[in-house]
Amino acid sequence: MKSVLVVLLAACVIGAIAEESKVVVLTEADFEEKTKEGLWLIKFFAPWCGHCKRLAPTWIELAEKAGDKFHVAEVDCTVEKNLATKFGIRGFPTIKFIANGGAAEEVRVPRTVEAYMDYINKYLGVDEKKEEKKEEEKKEEKKEEKKAGVLSLTTATFDAELEKKPLAVKFFAPWCGHCKRLAPTWEEFAAANPDSAFVVAEVDCTAQKDLCNKYDVHGYPTIKYLVKGETPVEFHGARTKEALQSWADGLAKKMHSEL
Repeated sequence: MKSVLVVLLAACVIGAIAEESKVVVLTEADFEEKTKEGLWLIKFFAPWCGHCKRLAPTWIELAEKAGDKFHVAEVDCTVEKNLATKFGIRGFPTIKFIANGGAAEEVRVPRTVEAYMDYINKYLGVDEKKEEKKEEEKKEEKKEEKKAGVLSLTTATFDAELEKKPLAVKFFAPWCGHCKRLAPTWEEFAAANPDSAFVVAEVDCTAQKDLCNKYDVHGYPTIKYLVKGETPVEFHGARTKEALQSWADGLAKKMHSEL
């Protein structure tokens, strides 16, 4: 009696899973009609196959994630023998991809949800890495907005900017811990001086090595006040907004009086 109950309970559980699953079961009778539109990932399997059993939960999860991008389906080859023969199925599981009723293409990727999603995304022209990069770029743009007052200089632009106005320059490296800690203070310093006698700028020494060598930068961050034709003056004070302001204002006043 107990064994009968166990079998019945197992059957109920399997039935419930089957009802909840979004995997489409295809048969010879409806295969052509259903697959003539949309994108289809189809698993050809045999119920006794161990690899097929291990793939089953992945296939169910994939069907959940497919949304309206594509369809996830399966064909039981022990029942639909004609379909198995038609598609040349010689081992289980075999995954085929069909787009809008076109020729079936065998899918050979790792049997993971991520790999199948990547396969479909590449077909759709969606590169998830590129999408992630776009998101990162958006975040970088927001960071740039926050430090809008800081002028980023390169070897190509440095001299032209120095022609216009004296520069208070932070020479830095992105990996430098001290530079990272100084960054928000430097942004505040720039924001407080939009119309000053000097421009608050920065140079990434990992990208502008020649420029940093030219100005004898040997450690990070190095802060210098530069006026065209004058010897650069290096900052050695406390890295606070107030100390930087006092230093730059003093030099600007001195340089102006000398002129």
